[in-house]
Amino acid sequence: MSWSEYLREIAQRFEEAAEELTSVFELPPDLLNDITEEDGESIPRTSSFLSEREQLVEEDEEDERILRGVDLNNQDSVRKKIQEIQSQNEFDEKRKASVMQKLLMSGYVKYRKDKKKLTVTDESGLNFKDLEPSFHDKEHDIYGCKHYMRNCKKQCADCKQWFPCRHCHNEVSDHTLNRNATENMLCMFCLNTQPAAEKCKFCRKSMARYYCKKCKLWDDDPSKTSYHCDDCGICRIGRGVGDDYYHCKICGICLPIAVYDTHRCIERSTDCNCPICGEYMFNSTERVAFLPCSHPLHQRCYGDYIKTNYRCPTCSKTIINVNSMFRILDMEVERQPMPYPYNTWISTIHCNDCSSRSDTNYHFLGHKCKSCHSYNTCISSIYKPLDHPQVSIPRLATAEDAGMRRLMGHSWDSNDDEFGMFRF
Repeated sequence: MSWSEYLREIAQRFEEAAEELTSVFELPPDLLNDITEEDGESIPRTSSFLSEREQLVEEDEEDERILRGVDLNNQDSVRKKIQEIQSQNEFDEKRKASVMQKLLMSGYVKYRKDKKKLTVTDESGLNFKDLEPSFHDKEHDIYGCKHYMRNCKKQCADCKQWFPCRHCHNEVSDHTLNRNATENMLCMFCLNTQPAAEKCKFCRKSMARYYCKKCKLWDDDPSKTSYHCDDCGICRIGRGVGDDYYHCKICGICLPIAVYDTHRCIERSTDCNCPICGEYMFNSTERVAFLPCSHPLHQRCYGDYIKTNYRCPTCSKTIINVNSMFRILDMEVERQPMPYPYNTWISTIHCNDCSSRSDTNYHFLGHKCKSCHSYNTCISSIYKPLDHPQVSIPRLATAEDAGMRRLMGHSWDSNDDEFGMFRF
């Protein structure tokens, strides 16, 4: 048995149980209608369809008030709510029984209502869910979604479903919405479908402050400006090409004019995911920042990243001024010399800033590049003379280190003593 067949069988059992309950108990009329109505009801006309939608909205609000703070999966929570209903003095016995029945049946009723919202459609093919406005900020009645402010929904040209934006569609679908193929929109003011446009042809209200007929993009956010770049093929945030941005042919992206003389081109630099959050950057709704090494990442991710790191997440070059930190490291390395035998170790390092290789004394705090004096280095290998007894080791000047040698069985060679060398 497949998963879908199993779910259908469970739903059928629920319906049979509900019908059996209605034959034994006297249920409230509104609850009885919700349970016993058939799925194959005739398609309502637009006027009755909207009135039925309003009735369902009122019923949802009543159910939400009754179920507020109740976890239907927790028996203790349900029991506590029933005791609270029974203690209500303003309710008569019939009213208490009605509310408790609605509470116990609320899970099944919600399932039926959600199913109805997705199946019952009007003459234009819209269901209840399609006609429900979506909000960017419900508290201030700002239409849209979490990605955009806009007063309309768009229809996917492939699956014919309605969504506030392409990102909302792509999050729940197995295919991507082709923005250029979008033809229809749904005005969330008057709930009328129509060809995509800047204004509704029925109520004449604007769908957004910015509308691009090429991308079928609506954006009603007053805090940002947008423009369409023909070379990129999409809309970007900014005043426009030649104003505050220019299009780099090699990078394949619009860049701020301020970096025109200093930008180092990387072919198709944004045709990849953000190294911090993993989101595709070329058509992302987030602002993209370019580091001094010309690697991109989201502006928001950059702000959080530099709080704990000073290197590019892609190439590891230094991206902020850390000279003061490097000078502190200089003082700490000088103040804390390595004890024997670690002071005999030689580290071969690679500098992430200038890409040079050099040998330097090992230290646990860091290794300084001899070319650019940066501590942004990584160790390629460590040479440990004690692992190679045949090789001479520089003699250390301190008496403490000399005593350590004697304890470890290392002796001086008189022939090399004048040159400050010793052997095993």
